[in-house]
Amino acid sequence: MMRTLIRSTIVVTLLGAASVLVAQSGDEAAVAQAVEAFRNATLKADRAQCTALTAEQLSYGHSGGRVENTTQFIDGATSGQSTWTFITLTDQTITMVDNDAIVRHT
Repeated sequence: MMRTLIRSTIVVTLLGAASVLVAQSGDEAAVAQAVEAFRNATLKADRAQCTALTAEQLSYGHSGGRVENTTQFIDGATSGQSTWTFITLTDQTITMVDNDAIVRHT
């Protein structure tokens, strides 16, 4: 009887852990979709879509060291000042921390 109870507890625990992993995978998939939508909005210089996909707290650091706030970034990305023929994101990782996602790519 005790072995059955222990086995049942282990199975329930494993099922609970699996459901957490599935939820995280779903969250990561949603973040990946948002990153792709943002990539497409940037390519199309779609101001409304870029605005919808960025937080007011955004800070964008350029490789040259210049840092822009949300308004500066969206203006630069959608005004025709910058144009892209393609944007390739490689080595993307998504890490979920509570309700926040950290996305890194090259």
